[in-house]
Amino acid sequence: MAVNIAINGFGLIGRLVFCQLLGDRAFEIAAINDSAKPELLTYLLKYETPQPFADLVSGPGFISLKGKTIKTYSETDLSKLPWKKLKADLVIDCTGPASKDRAAAHLAAGAKKILLVPPSAAYPGIAAALPLIVYGVNEKTITHTDRIIAAPSPAVSGLASLVKALNDFAPIRSGILTITGGEAADANTGAGISAAISNMIPELQGKLTGSVMIPNADSGTGTQAGPRSAFLLTAAVTGKNITTETLNRALKARVDPLRTLVLPIGEDLYQIQIAALCIGEDVYAAELVKILKYFAEPKAGPAKPAAGTAAKSGATKPVAGPKTPAAVKAGTAKKGAQRPAGGAKPVNPALPRKPLINFPK
Repeated sequence: MAVNIAINGFGLIGRLVFCQLLGDRAFEIAAINDSAKPELLTYLLKYETPQPFADLVSGPGFISLKGKTIKTYSETDLSKLPWKKLKADLVIDCTGPASKDRAAAHLAAGAKKILLVPPSAAYPGIAAALPLIVYGVNEKTITHTDRIIAAPSPAVSGLASLVKALNDFAPIRSGILTITGGEAADANTGAGISAAISNMIPELQGKLTGSVMIPNADSGTGTQAGPRSAFLLTAAVTGKNITTETLNRALKARVDPLRTLVLPIGEDLYQIQIAALCIGEDVYAAELVKILKYFAEPKAGPAKPAAGTAAKSGATKPVAGPKTPAAVKAGTAKKGAQRPAGGAKPVNPALPRKPLINFPK
């Protein structure tokens, strides 16, 4: 059975997602909400998307193409949208800025689940409040209880994929993330970008820092130079016999780097630098559709109980120590031995941090 989906915001990303969903039998587009009139929506679909729609027509409150009629709305109060009447299973909100309040309005209107597509400036604000998801990086963290998730921008999505691919190939000890170009102007801070990626890849908490490089505006226009953003990752990693060739093979499945450099800086320690262009909007839209498919029917178990709470009744169960009757009966207590409570294993100490750049003398 197809998933009913509504699109809120019909800018470039909203239109590209629309094009991806239109030919996908897993989805049925229920409605579009945008401040523009249907006539303008049809014009943009005809001339501002990569595929032509020769049979596209519009009328009061609808657009029609390929034998399908899709309702359109221009409602600014999201809580008044007819998502309940239309039985909207999913709403993808492409307007930004992302917030729980904005998503809550869609839920109040009757939508079951919301995917927010925010601008990069929203990352610090949503990192702790909403799951930030990039397909191929952390989509498996979605549980069946999640009703609101968010996706970062094309630049941060591509950078997260690169960091994930590198860390899987050779564990990152420390790293610097840099975004340059048009999107850097929209970013809040480099620290916000590194925090967002560390939230998506928890084992890298405390190991990443970030920066943004904003190009000078074109003289007299105020627009940012360069049509595409790019990113640079410089990292110290652990591994054996790492070469540019082995690194490129490991990265090829996820990213297409412009340049990779590998420099040995110690025993089983390497400095790696990778430069790549940000993914295009069409590829980004395809990645969003993958998230929507996973979110519609997440292959996830129940949500984990909050830390410090019991899994069933909420009451804590006393731990059997080595001298308790339960432990003696089980034959686990031994004279002169102290077993950690609950059989917990000792935590391995973290590896000492080393400078990122440590060229041999």
